[in-house]
Amino acid sequence: MSFAYLFLDREFPDFNFSATWDPDLRPGGGPSQLKLIQMVHGARLGERGAAAGFIETMYWTLRLESFECFQRVHGPCSISYRDWFYAKLSQFLDLLVYEQLAVAGPGGTTGLKAGAPWEEGFLVLGPGELAVDTVYRMARLRELPSVKVGRALRFDLVALERYVEQHTIETID
Repeated sequence: MSFAYLFLDREFPDFNFSATWDPDLRPGGGPSQLKLIQMVHGARLGERGAAAGFIETMYWTLRLESFECFQRVHGPCSISYRDWFYAKLSQFLDLLVYEQLAVAGPGGTTGLKAGAPWEEGFLVLGPGELAVDTVYRMARLRELPSVKVGRALRFDLVALERYVEQHTIETID
């Protein structure tokens, strides 16, 4: 099992622990990825409790006990605690530095949005990125600029940057 496996597991982003949320530290008792994004957003607005909640969740989630719980809940995976730790740490760092969020809007439209899109009814997919299956679907439907070379799908970075600029929804404060 590779490091990338954890990012493809749909349960991984929401498998977090917090003694404040659930003193018994049960699986599913911690904040979801969306709640973590909301904490980061609150911390950026100066809410001390939001920053403290995020830090406390990082503390409990990065522990060996959390990794062992993940193994018990999802069955033994051939990943090490080290892989778990760095994958989770990467998830937390991505959340801390996001500039835009990948969102799904009415009618299944997807795009990038800044601000607090959950307040506007958008479904938040994650920090500034689209799910792999969404990218392939959008390329297949010619919504994303791409070229098929043999069995591989290739993306022109300049064309993708142009696409992101054209489809980014900015908030006006």
